[in-house]
Amino acid sequence: MMNNYRKLLPYCVDENIIALEEPITRNHIRKWAAIEIASNAEYSTQTDCLEKLTINGEYFGFIHTGTALQFNQVYQQAIDYLRNNNIKIDENRPRLEIMHRDYLPDNPLSKEEFWIPIIM
Repeated sequence: MMNNYRKLLPYCVDENIIALEEPITRNHIRKWAAIEIASNAEYSTQTDCLEKLTINGEYFGFIHTGTALQFNQVYQQAIDYLRNNNIKIDENRPRLEIMHRDYLPDNPLSKEEFWIPIIM
């Protein structure tokens, strides 16, 4: 991943790393590490394990400040908030977590965005 990241850095929109969880079945997800590349970028496809993903649809975003161990509790609170406000979660599209490349999972001051797919 890091080798490909360095190769693609000149084409990136920013230096964020995106953790993406794609639902496969009800009990199975595929996890991705991704970066956002400018839509007009012309880059070589000679990188290992490179696959293009396009994310469409509506998302509801939250910001988590804290350690990675605290994330699940905050994520559950976000899910509860959406459900309590009659906002339907789209279980068929990926969930996104966006972290700056300097993100430290053990730092209680670390911030990450997480985006939950919703149906409007």
